[in-house]
Amino acid sequence: PLKKEGHGEFYYLFLFALCGGMFMASSADLITLYVGLEVLSLSSYVLAGLRKQHIKSNEAAFKYLILGGTASAVFLFGASYAYGLTGTTHLMTMGQRLGEAMQDGMTFFVVLAFVMMLGGLGFKVSLAPFHMWAPDVYEGAHTPVTTFLSIVSKTAAFALMYRILVSIFILYMTSEMVLALGTVLAVVAGFSMIVGN
Repeated sequence: PLKKEGHGEFYYLFLFALCGGMFMASSADLITLYVGLEVLSLSSYVLAGLRKQHIKSNEAAFKYLILGGTASAVFLFGASYAYGLTGTTHLMTMGQRLGEAMQDGMTFFVVLAFVMMLGGLGFKVSLAPFHMWAPDVYEGAHTPVTTFLSIVSKTAAFALMYRILVSIFILYMTSEMVLALGTVLAVVAGFSMIVGN
């Protein structure tokens, strides 16, 4: 169907989005991670609305763009707090310095950075309560695009979430903080499995 409609951009948008996902999964710097996230996201917005004559496809692209932009802003806000506390964008150095910041009494800002980054990435992986965009976008997008969004973009976002949580927040934190962060993640995971499904 896409070939008949003459959508040559379908293929290079897939490759562009895949390139962004590979940047997300392999980078060790916060700026490169964010650039990869945006490359994947912008390509996904266009792919979701590729069927221009279909109202549901237009609605899916519009919702995805608005909510995805908001989620990116929330993630970037949390990342700016992490950068402000550490003065670096390298993930391992950031993790070391965040541990030092917590010992210096900046626990509130470290937790705020964690919550904002988790919220922004939670949208990308459709964690509850940030999951309501997924059915609308999947319904409006073409079937290969829906498959791509449900597999490749989620895998890249999970890789990014794992990299950030382990490198920044878990590796250099105290055991009490790691237990608290693990509890938050367990609640979000349980909420996603029960409410999200």
